Amino acid sequence: MLERMQYLRKMLVALISSLNLQDKRVSSSADLGLLQDIVDAGRLTADDTDEWEAMGIAFGDVLITLIPRLAWTLVTDDFGTDAVLRYQDISLRFGVVTMLLRRIEEREIIDVFHIANWLKAYVEEQAHCH
Repeated sequence: MLERMQYLRKMLVALISSLNLQDKRVSSSADLGLLQDIVDAGRLTADDTDEWEAMGIAFGDVLITLIPRLAWTLVTDDFGTDAVLRYQDISLRFGVVTMLLRRIEEREIIDVFHIANWLKAYVEEQAHCH
């Protein structure tokens, strides 16, 4: 799965280049605008699963810079192994890749700033409960 994540990160760089956006790797909360630009370009459809997975990995990488003590972890279940974000050592986990894919499948508007801010507030609220 780690190799797949690296592959998806490289795929996103190629996508950014093909859209004539900034040719760089998404790596910090300052890059939320770049992710939103990719969404707003409207070239990705629900069938572009690999590209949306790449967006999800990049979004997770950005969230890690935005939310202290958040990290990637691998979760295995009956459906396979997925990369999810986990807060500290508590059971708070969420799949940002799945979050984006489900929104696309449901034809929902994706606002990465809103999702990032909501997740940050949610994690902070849950952290105080534990």
